[in-house]
Amino acid sequence: MDDDTQLKTLKATTEGNVGDGESTCTLLQKASNYEQVQQEVKDMTLVKCAENTYFWTYREQIKNITFEDSINIPDNAYKSWDVSETGNGKVMAYIVSNKDDLSFYDLYIQGDGEIYSNKDSRYLFHEFLNVDNIYNLSLLNTSRATNMSYMFSKTGYNSSVFKLDLGCNFDTSSVTHMTFMFFETGYLSPVFTLNLGNKFDTSNVIYMHYMFYDTGRYSNILKLDLGNKFNTAKVTDMRYMFLNTGYSSSVFTLNLGDKFDTSNVTKMEKMFNYTGYKSSAFKVDCSQWNVDKVTNHDNFSTGVSSKIIQPNWKH
Repeated sequence: MDDDTQLKTLKATTEGNVGDGESTCTLLQKASNYEQVQQEVKDMTLVKCAENTYFWTYREQIKNITFEDSINIPDNAYKSWDVSETGNGKVMAYIVSNKDDLSFYDLYIQGDGEIYSNKDSRYLFHEFLNVDNIYNLSLLNTSRATNMSYMFSKTGYNSSVFKLDLGCNFDTSSVTHMTFMFFETGYLSPVFTLNLGNKFDTSNVIYMHYMFYDTGRYSNILKLDLGNKFNTAKVTDMRYMFLNTGYSSSVFTLNLGDKFDTSNVTKMEKMFNYTGYKSSAFKVDCSQWNVDKVTNHDNFSTGVSSKIIQPNWKH
């Protein structure tokens, strides 16, 4: 149930029969409080990404991204923007010259309290090609986000040191779209690692095609653990999902967890093409997968077929 529906339900309750013993006054107060909380959340929500606006204009020149929970724009800020969804100045961003290389900038995103990601968080960090670090990502509340497609695509693509740790507050329980989410993330970084954190809940996700395509392509040390909340029961599309993931890592392994459910998937073509290609440790047993609905699995595991125990294909 979305925010507006919850608010309407609370208000409607006050106009009908009070069946749980609560007074109309109490229910009205709850509705008022709920409406106030939702407005406060909107005030602290990042604006939706739009190419060549705000700080995204400089995305290829950003070296470091830092989230902060108070607003303090320094005098030497080269540019600053109000990046709150409501334009109230409660979420601000600014860039300053990078101290090690004056041809680059560091980006700071500050909130007058907790910062919320936009419900449509597509492209938020997309094509920050030269970023080396994202600091304090745990200050970004992602619990309201429903679309994270391309969110980290090509983030840190050119960096030689980039790693991505989503931390303890990256809540994906409302997300339905994760297409291309980590496409070419940390592509050239030989030390790239990806930690999805403990709130990476995919129980509502429907689309995962290209999700980890070319993630950490040239990392020497990448392993991928999807964790215990990677529930794919609603997913219908897994095309190219792990294509070239961990291609160069000699130690690459893939832990799908115990909730990797393929019973509703219809598309699996090139799902594991060249995944963990150079790793002798990489193996995946798909023999118990439910693939009854899969209609296309062309080139399912090209290059690594000896490392993949195939599903019992029906089509």
